[in-house]
Amino acid sequence: MPFLPDTKIAALTVGNEVLTGNNSALTRALLPAMQSLHGALAKLGLDKQISVTTAHNLGVLGTSYPPSSGAFRRDLLPYICPILDYHARTGSPFLVNAYPYFAYSGDPKGIHLEYALLEAGYAGVPDPNSGLRYPNLLVAQVDAVYHAIAAANTAAARVVEVRISETGVKVENI
Repeated sequence: MPFLPDTKIAALTVGNEVLTGNNSALTRALLPAMQSLHGALAKLGLDKQISVTTAHNLGVLGTSYPPSSGAFRRDLLPYICPILDYHARTGSPFLVNAYPYFAYSGDPKGIHLEYALLEAGYAGVPDPNSGLRYPNLLVAQVDAVYHAIAAANTAAARVVEVRISETGVKVENI
């Protein structure tokens, strides 16, 4: 409170990549912690100004290619669906840590480096189901998350915004 309004605080994140970690206690506590923090902000009248969310890595996806087939891992659905309902209810974004280079390094024969590095002028990759052409892998990854949200929870799909919380490329031999 003492830093507002001089400091713009858009969001508070609870944990980072909790659902793909190995701590089941943290996984179970994630949504209640988000709800508790949101409740505290609501009591201060700040819940419309400051979102409460958490960041996920793309390991929450069981399917990401083609993007139109994006789906969350089935074992995570009992956690993700209530989180999506929370996002839909509070207007908070679904954050993803998306690293296209990691996808490339895992499949260098199947993914063009230019596509992973967001190089201008690359022709892109079409989605055979939707006909959309993705100019780079980052856009395809974000769209896969949108499709996963739609597949998991149609109510949230209409209102939950996906935002990139981390991204970057690995630079070798500099």
